[in-house]
Amino acid sequence: MDNRLDRREFLRFSAFAGLASAASTSTFVNLAFAAGESVNIITSNSTLTNTLIQMLLQKKYDADFGIEAKVTKVTDNSQVIPSLISGEMDMATIVAFNGVFPAMSKGAKLKIIGGSSMLYQAAIYAKDPAIKTLKDLEGKVMGSGAIGAAVHMLTTLVLAKNGVDVSKVQFRNIGSNAAIFKAVAGGTIAAGASGIDVYDQQEKYGVHVPEHGNFWEEIPDYTYQTAYTSERAIAKKRDGLVKALAAFAKLYRYVQSPESRDDFVKAYAAATGQRGGHEAEALSQWNFLQKYKPYSEDIVVSEARMNYVQEVNVRFHTQKTVLPFSQVADMSLAEDAVKLLGAKT
Repeated sequence: MDNRLDRREFLRFSAFAGLASAASTSTFVNLAFAAGESVNIITSNSTLTNTLIQMLLQKKYDADFGIEAKVTKVTDNSQVIPSLISGEMDMATIVAFNGVFPAMSKGAKLKIIGGSSMLYQAAIYAKDPAIKTLKDLEGKVMGSGAIGAAVHMLTTLVLAKNGVDVSKVQFRNIGSNAAIFKAVAGGTIAAGASGIDVYDQQEKYGVHVPEHGNFWEEIPDYTYQTAYTSERAIAKKRDGLVKALAAFAKLYRYVQSPESRDDFVKAYAAATGQRGGHEAEALSQWNFLQKYKPYSEDIVVSEARMNYVQEVNVRFHTQKTVLPFSQVADMSLAEDAVKLLGAKT
């Protein structure tokens, strides 16, 4: 089979050149008021991501490194790779990246340049108290994303690891993590993966996490998010990319420190538009960050972690073979970012 990027796929990738103007699916945030090199960054549009970006705004970490970060947040992650290939965006981060390797295998000139969330910050929630283990989900309906999407792949991976006959589980594409949790809490599905902002409020919502339902414990070697870019952006804007990585590394170090508590709660309120009643969910998320420290503070990702993500992709037939680390990653940018961050502290 020819794995090169064919004309149809190239046109599909290139069709998103006007991504930043698509207000229905993305939002634009100018994160700096000081003049500096502009770096266009694309991220997911989750509550946690929005909170982190809000903190970046509040602390002005981009300006600390002499750049102006312009962030586009998208609800549809399929827009991320096309935006990088078209040149509309310079870098993606705090967004799932399991689709990057299949794109590379078809000729997409992309590179992973740093880390973000090294753990999948989600759990499998269930409504029925009789569901005590994952094995009890056989014969039940589980909420999921589309087949091949990260949430579906990782849910399947954890179920299989714990002896579940996945063929006996009916997966239903519910959509986002928030939509999945709402369906679980409402009893329309038996279980599903969702975020950890409600992890400390399971009793409130009448749900629970079955044994072995914590993704970060079951698949700790699976890297969920990285920073990645195009080879063209590296050639043209390497210095700006290094500074952006340094800004995010500084953010990760701060948000995972005890001193960030009040700032995180404020940023969470701003990100969700809540004026009150948000503290419990915000602190659930913050407590998780303090305990497990999922974000990469040194921003460098190992070859072993990248190979594991590819091995999962091969298992689920989204790519044919594991690509060499030198082909998929350039960690020199992250290494330079760490040096730059050290010089600033």
